[in-house]
Amino acid sequence: MVRKTITTITTDNDSLLGITASCAFLDRSPNSVRKYTDSGRLPSVRDSSGKRLIRLSDLKQFKRGLDPIAYRSSPVSVGTEVRDGG
Repeated sequence: MVRKTITTITTDNDSLLGITASCAFLDRSPNSVRKYTDSGRLPSVRDSSGKRLIRLSDLKQFKRGLDPIAYRSSPVSVGTEVRDGG
């Protein structure tokens, strides 16, 4: 069993999501999300350990461009917890 850490941090009324949470939100693979960030299509920042973090507001905007119907019909609630998905 592979353990995944889901990272969500809230700053300035916006959440920063790690790759795992971002993938779940977009329903895309980690490689796809990394390609989106590497190409600049999806803005991201790095934390002190080098992990990518993506603002929830950027994910929402990006998802609208990917699939506007799915975005409107499936709201997502994101908390401010960091948990070990085991």
